[in-house]
Amino acid sequence: MPARITTRDNIVFVNKHLTVQQPTARLFEVWNNPVGADHFATLRDTAASLQGIAAQARQAGVRARGLGGAWSISDVAATEGWLINTNAMRWTFDMTAATCAPGYPDPARLLFAQGGTQIAVCNQYLAARGRSLRASGASNGQTIAGAIATGTHGSGIATGAIHDAVVGLHLLTGTASLWVERQSQPVVSDAFIAALGATPLRNDAAFEAILVGLGAFGLVNAVLIETDPIYLLEAQRWRRPLDATLRNALNTLDFTGVGLPYPNERPWHFEMVANPHDLQNGVWITTLYRRPYRPDYPRMPPPGNGYAPGEDALSAIGGVTNWLPQTIRPLMTQLMNSLYQPYPPRWGTLGEQFRATTTRGASTGMAFGLPIARASQAMDVALAVQRQSGPYPSVVAFRYLPVSRGTMAFTRFAPMTAIMDLDGVNSALTRTYYDRVCQAMAAAGIPFTLHWGKHNTFLNAQRVRTMYGGALDSFLAVRRQLLPDPGMQRVFSSPFLDRCGLSA
Repeated sequence: MPARITTRDNIVFVNKHLTVQQPTARLFEVWNNPVGADHFATLRDTAASLQGIAAQARQAGVRARGLGGAWSISDVAATEGWLINTNAMRWTFDMTAATCAPGYPDPARLLFAQGGTQIAVCNQYLAARGRSLRASGASNGQTIAGAIATGTHGSGIATGAIHDAVVGLHLLTGTASLWVERQSQPVVSDAFIAALGATPLRNDAAFEAILVGLGAFGLVNAVLIETDPIYLLEAQRWRRPLDATLRNALNTLDFTGVGLPYPNERPWHFEMVANPHDLQNGVWITTLYRRPYRPDYPRMPPPGNGYAPGEDALSAIGGVTNWLPQTIRPLMTQLMNSLYQPYPPRWGTLGEQFRATTTRGASTGMAFGLPIARASQAMDVALAVQRQSGPYPSVVAFRYLPVSRGTMAFTRFAPMTAIMDLDGVNSALTRTYYDRVCQAMAAAGIPFTLHWGKHNTFLNAQRVRTMYGGALDSFLAVRRQLLPDPGMQRVFSSPFLDRCGLSA
């Protein structure tokens, strides 16, 4: 029985951060049928309906994109063709020994979720079972497939990005239904794959390419993620000078002398935020330490006007949309001081610490992936652009996580990627700042990548090749293998992919 589908023609797609407005020929809304005794049958029905939309797009000669939470600041999710809204596809299921490959140690650690499942829903589902995701972005309003496809990174120094916990994907290419996992790490049984109506593709190179797939391979119907036993995060924020000791920590994660709450323990999360217009009063440091779960932990205060531990700095300043150059410095300082305040230790689960599911106004942000040893130099470049041609309504922040296994993950610098965030108000002035920082970074010879889901108009095919080298060739080779039909390659392309040389 086909899934329920409704359509609307000639809509304008607008993302959550109000940075993209794309006229779109048709929007499809897809709902699962009511689940029965055989939930695999309903999953097969939904997959068949998605395949049918892709086949129609191929016949009509239009492009098609899966649409998740519309959280990306860039136009990575946009198309002039057909958008397929997956937000109503949000079933989650427990795995069992029968559905896992022989020898897989513990089915309870696995979360099977449809691609449209919101991160917040994953957090709730897992918490009820005493489990937790290993990583989260700064907020949890994204869908799981969208967060994975764009390389949403989180900032767990030892845990990796969200996609680094993925061990399986149900991919629909328009002509094939594939269950993709690593040959070196088989997780599910052949019976499970057959029940999905899929064909197994166990191949490490293919899996790593599809992981941060940017919609270039087809539609992700479901994902399988390894989770951890539920844990607490102890968060704390304070202000300190931007001195030589802190600069060394930015380049090495050697926190000696930085004044962390637990000097002999590396934090789970470390973040520095600098307001370029108020450096004389220091920068903000936020740490989170992973702690064993206990039910009687003191609950965090409810969300208010303040700046929660997990929110991007762009959310804090997103409400200010009209700027006069002479007012930028005092307004930025007043706003950051009021919203980004120090606080004593707060405890919460991953979903409680990173809990934002909405955005605040027309905000934007750019994120650079950097070799960790160049972090302080990159910060100086961003600050120098502020001094020389500013002021600009943006702050500079740093977070860290280990190199990703995903072929096109922007967190690709080993052994640790430093992430420099430039978060600000969505304005022509801010976008000018971003362009100038990119140009200055390139002129300084600092290797960098850009977050696929944040502002990245600096990217083009030549620059993506410079950033990714042979990894780009591997990505495109897998794409040609899985989409041998040029017509279907066209379906799963987009203006964004064309611009970045990812649909060749």
